[in-house]
Amino acid sequence: MSFVDYAVLAPQLGMQVSPINGERSLQTTRDCVTAFLDTHLKGKRRPLLDGPSAKYPEVGFR
Repeated sequence: MSFVDYAVLAPQLGMQVSPINGERSLQTTRDCVTAFLDTHLKGKRRPLLDGPSAKYPEVGFR
């Protein structure tokens, strides 16, 4: 949804802003950003960026 903490903080305020829970959203974001930075800054191949993943079915590719 976005790179802010809404998904983690909103449930504490009684709001639902994401179809996935906050912890899942946070972990997904961390893993995708880490894979991107490892690939482009460290030159390490990260299969997570190759296409859809069974581990993260909620992540879309264009």
